[in-house]
Amino acid sequence: MAIIPNSCKFHVVSSTVDTVDRGSAEFQSKRKIFTMADIAETVDVTVSPYTIGESNSILPVIPTGGSENTITGGSACTVISGGYSNNINGSCKATISGGAINCISLGNSSTIGGGGSNCITGSSATIAGGIDNTASAEGVIGGGRCNTVRDKSFIGGGCCNVMGGNTAFSVIAGGCSNEISTNLCGHTIGGGMNHEICDGQYNTIAGGSGNKICTTACDSNFIGGGLSNDITSSAGQYSVVTGGALNDLTSYSSVISGGLFNDATGCQSVVSGGKSNTASGTNSAVLGGEGNTSSCGCSFVVGNGITTDRVCSTFVNNLSIKNIPTSAAGLPSGSVWNNSGVLNIVT
Repeated sequence: MAIIPNSCKFHVVSSTVDTVDRGSAEFQSKRKIFTMADIAETVDVTVSPYTIGESNSILPVIPTGGSENTITGGSACTVISGGYSNNINGSCKATISGGAINCISLGNSSTIGGGGSNCITGSSATIAGGIDNTASAEGVIGGGRCNTVRDKSFIGGGCCNVMGGNTAFSVIAGGCSNEISTNLCGHTIGGGMNHEICDGQYNTIAGGSGNKICTTACDSNFIGGGLSNDITSSAGQYSVVTGGALNDLTSYSSVISGGLFNDATGCQSVVSGGKSNTASGTNSAVLGGEGNTSSCGCSFVVGNGITTDRVCSTFVNNLSIKNIPTSAAGLPSGSVWNNSGVLNIVT
């Protein structure tokens, strides 16, 4: 075998190019032919970052630093830059930049930036860092601990967050013990803890603790924050719970703005706040207060302890009207005016 001089140049051509030697004797005297064995002889493996494989072939794998790093299972064009006890198995174009006890298995074009005990088991996935994180095909984890992501989804950080299978294009930005379940897409959990989205599409929980969007065909709902607020039932679509605690929304296109123990069960109903209020009639609303029930369609409650008993009506405990007009002139039908201390209605 021969050592390749530093002055030599290598030229490559397509496999379709005719390489039959037709040069002159003078030209041929300046040509040399080198084999892979010559290249292996030239590369000093004691200082080179390259590993010489079987039959003196140069494997396109580069464990450049650290200790006990391994590249196995026919991996090609893969890199372990540093750290220790990292492994790439059966993967092409994969990279582990550092850290400890990280692994990529069957993860073509996947990357682990660092951290410890992180594992990728699919192609085109990324774990930037952290500890005990797991990613599969095209999933991304920024950091944190004990997070699991699958299928084109993203976990930014935090701990013990879980993205189930077939949860494409979903995001858990951070927090702890948040979960987006299997066979869902386009969901977002911004942060907080113990949140769950377990059905539907395009739902969002921005923060808080213990909030849940979980029902069949539950699409495009939003919980802003608070504690243990729920959007449930198959009718729960296009609805919002802004905040508060222990509020329950089970209807279509409805809103609970806040408060405690409030329920919105009628379609297109609203509870603005307060405590233990229920809007169960279609297009009904409770402004606030406590213990109110707006059970009739298009009925509205302003007060405490009121239950509606007819449709298209507004209910109050007491009514005080200020600045009543003293003439009917210019008022539309149905308007109230003060006729020398007597209330009159324009007909």
